[in-house]
Amino acid sequence: MPPVTRLIPILNPTRSRASQAALAVAQAGANPNMPFWSLDAGLSSTGVDDLSGQNIGLQGESPWLYNTPGGIYNMLHWISNRYNAPEIYITENGCSEPHESTGVLPDVLDDRFRVAYYFEYLENVAAAITEGVKIKGYFAWSLLDNFEWADGYQMRFGLHYVDYADPDLPRYPKSSAKW
Repeated sequence: MPPVTRLIPILNPTRSRASQAALAVAQAGANPNMPFWSLDAGLSSTGVDDLSGQNIGLQGESPWLYNTPGGIYNMLHWISNRYNAPEIYITENGCSEPHESTGVLPDVLDDRFRVAYYFEYLENVAAAITEGVKIKGYFAWSLLDNFEWADGYQMRFGLHYVDYADPDLPRYPKSSAKW
């Protein structure tokens, strides 16, 4: 059996339609030398628990983003077990604050949802580290509000607010930057 068939799961009627679609795309053009944890595990990200029908966590402003800090803990352990305990760098982790894109200064600087998000995620990353997972780096997404590939300037993920209405684009630290 070629190695690629061990890396990509076979379509299964018990998986969700989103998961089956992701797997079909992966099987059609995946790079077998590039591990992709969610496809290897046969997962999809719908934001809803398949068994209970309930949201998997509090939703950020982005419709695809849910605060599920236990998920990063489980994922880090899964990667460590699946790929023989590699060194792991978390290169982008962050969230959009609910209602931040329609908020106004100075109210938008009080991003309590984001502070709680980082606290809970870092708490779970720290727990994985104490249990032997080799985390070598963690990088917040993002230092500044910026252009998001799927949402343009609408969704804000930054630790600093950028005032796009001002031609000088002044930046203001949010509570999460100070935390």
